[in-house]
Amino acid sequence: MLLNDLLLDLAGKLDHSRVVDIVQRADHIPLIEKYLLHVQRDNVTNVNEALNALYVKTENYRALRTSIDAYGHFDQIALAQQLETHELMEFRRIAAHLYKLNKRYERSMELSKKDGLWADAMQTASDSTQQELAEGLLNYFVQQHQEECFAACLYTCYELIRPDVVLELAWRHGLMDFAMPFMIQTFREYHDTQIALKAKWAEKEKEALEAAAAAAKAKEEAQGADPSMGMFGANANMLAIAPPQMGGGYGGGVVGGYGMVQPQMGYGGGYGQGY
Repeated sequence: MLLNDLLLDLAGKLDHSRVVDIVQRADHIPLIEKYLLHVQRDNVTNVNEALNALYVKTENYRALRTSIDAYGHFDQIALAQQLETHELMEFRRIAAHLYKLNKRYERSMELSKKDGLWADAMQTASDSTQQELAEGLLNYFVQQHQEECFAACLYTCYELIRPDVVLELAWRHGLMDFAMPFMIQTFREYHDTQIALKAKWAEKEKEALEAAAAAAKAKEEAQGADPSMGMFGANANMLAIAPPQMGGGYGGGVVGGYGMVQPQMGYGGGYGQGY
């Protein structure tokens, strides 16, 4: 009767896995449940498996589900295989949940459909983010004449189901009333997307026009600031290089019109030859 108190006092110095092995060999795990709950926060595999086995044995499915969601260090697939044939539906439901946690979505959905847990099957299809599973479940509801589940699946798996598939199934099997909320929402989203794309495209065109206008204006300003593109146009460069000059009295004159200025020394005569 004092075993739990002893273990709790020594919890900081004990190897929890070894404690579980010793007590398990004596088949007295229920005696140390309080201790196991106290040390489960360390998420030790042996401790988790011992508690989960205890919950299965005592058919405490609520505690088992809480333990599974909070502490994941244990052989989840082995526990799922053990529970999928359990006589209680809640434990089979936990098995489907474990398969979903391990991304075995098809197996999880099979168990849920077998037990008629339609909501669980829909949620698994939605969590899988796989279009094939969602549309396959939708076809399953049509075949099983589950019209309400058909509508609920459209809501739960809305992002995964293609509108043309919904429209065809509804038209072929007389389910237009159940499919109409989905179609209305889809058309509304398409309309909003189209408006947003048009606005975005118009904004881009406006930015392109503004950029082109700014480039043209900058080009004009650059041409106006270039002295070579003034009154005389391109020929102004040639005039600037060799302007006509008159020969001077002291010094040189211009030889042959637009020639090179020939420097002369002395008192040449009068004006040099000009034009």
